[in-house]
Amino acid sequence: MVNLFKNYLFWFSAFGGLILILALVAWDFYLFFKILVWLGISLSVGLVGREFVMGFLVVAALVNGLVGVGQVFLQHDLGLYFLGESRLEIVDKKVALAYLGGDSFILRAYGLTPHPNVLGGLIFLGIMATLYFLIKKRFKAGLLWVAWLILWVSLILTFSRSAWLATLVGVLFVYFNLERFGLGEVKKYFKKTFLVTVAFILVFLGWALVPRINTLSLNNFTVTERVSGLGFFTSNISNYGFFGGGLSLRIKQPLYHGLYLMIFKEGGLVLLLIFLALARSLFRERMRFLDWRFLVPLAMLLGLLIIGLFDHYLWTIRQGVGMLLLSLGLLI
Repeated sequence: MVNLFKNYLFWFSAFGGLILILALVAWDFYLFFKILVWLGISLSVGLVGREFVMGFLVVAALVNGLVGVGQVFLQHDLGLYFLGESRLEIVDKKVALAYLGGDSFILRAYGLTPHPNVLGGLIFLGIMATLYFLIKKRFKAGLLWVAWLILWVSLILTFSRSAWLATLVGVLFVYFNLERFGLGEVKKYFKKTFLVTVAFILVFLGWALVPRINTLSLNNFTVTERVSGLGFFTSNISNYGFFGGGLSLRIKQPLYHGLYLMIFKEGGLVLLLIFLALARSLFRERMRFLDWRFLVPLAMLLGLLIIGLFDHYLWTIRQGVGMLLLSLGLLI
């Protein structure tokens, strides 16, 4: 029984089973089949091959990243509405802008996603997937270098601080665990690559990076919004109990900025504890197994868990849910 509770497949089954049950309890059959498809995609990663999924993430992030760079350069959308691009006009108060100092604001990169933070999460996964192939090729692959550079530029132009933090932590996690996973010989190439990347960003994109970091304070709107949301959540915690206030997996008021708050709100304490147990069991097993192919996926999950501290889209927006379940699938 003890070994069963340490098994990640047990916790994945418990997590998937409970959200399916909660969807049925809510009499939301569309949500039930949507969850079923997502869970099926997550479980099928091992069948289609991790490298195929990694390649898909690189391509998806590149396409969205290039669209995002174009949006920032033009300061409006590219007219790709048939691909899901949002209508973006800098005068629209609903559009996400970044403050650059003085009276200067700039349109943040959306790509083909509904919000720059979602694009930031996707590009984070794309950067980590590119790193996977760079490690495999021992950092000797020209086209991958181009992809690596484009993705970092795109990441900065999302102005998503949670995605920046996730990427930094993910890259450092991989770097400091290379020797443990038998990849010590690539560490020097990795270090050089990372230092050159940081230098490039500071020189050419410091104008975007520095003001965005400087605006992060307790008086900042995004910070106060999250803090006030946490306060409102704690005052209503008794309404959610063990099984939550009802599963929806979409933006629905009251909305809390955080993956864990939203899981608790919709699935209660039981679902939150099962999710945390699933993440812990995956880390425990894959860190013990020491297969290098799981090193980058571990960094992906770690980064998304960090994003989950600040953003809700991993639970409320379908692209975010897909990212979360795909990262779990890469470790199963």
